[in-house]
Amino acid sequence: MPEWASYSPSDFVMFSARAYYGLFALLNRHLWPLQPVALAWGIAIAVMALRGSPGMPRFATLMLAAAWCGVAWLYFVREYSTIHTYARWFAGAFLLEAVLLAVSAARAETPAPARSTMVIAASLLALALVIQPLLAPIVGRPWVQAELFGLAPDPTVVATFGVMLALGVPWWAWLIPVLWVAYDAMTLRVLRSPEWMVLPLIATIAVFATASLWYASRPPRSTA
Repeated sequence: MPEWASYSPSDFVMFSARAYYGLFALLNRHLWPLQPVALAWGIAIAVMALRGSPGMPRFATLMLAAAWCGVAWLYFVREYSTIHTYARWFAGAFLLEAVLLAVSAARAETPAPARSTMVIAASLLALALVIQPLLAPIVGRPWVQAELFGLAPDPTVVATFGVMLALGVPWWAWLIPVLWVAYDAMTLRVLRSPEWMVLPLIATIAVFATASLWYASRPPRSTA
């Protein structure tokens, strides 16, 4: 049997739940008062992505790419690297996603999706900007450990699902966010966090919605 087959998910989690959630407290203390700026940035992205005005999708996607760059540096390089040996690899993946989003922003404007799709996209954005920061006190952690869009990875990924769904971003830009969901769920499951299923459920809804949108937009088959 290969040696790698003897490893379990817990072998890849190099820290305790206390150390992990303590990072968000340090992040918020170090970055104050950047939090209101990050929230305003996220709201601006949401408005531009959902309004569908000419040119706004490109600005929304570029601003989202900037948020991924922010998480790569502010969270992974400055904080996560103190507890994880390969934090800079995660930072590199987030920077790569920023590049992919910037490339997708250069595409031509896409047709407005169905109203039901926009409702799901708006719900995901509201979840990322408003609800996810509240998860810390809901599950009994202090407010200072709240995870915020543009500063922490999870709400940034959820907001990205909403923007990509609203704007019809190509499938290749979905890969890194979905891979992050898998890693994050594994990590939180090992840490026995009550939140470990939240991100996978959100990702499932987003992927199913975009797959349905893609299927509905396919040209009909010729019957000739």
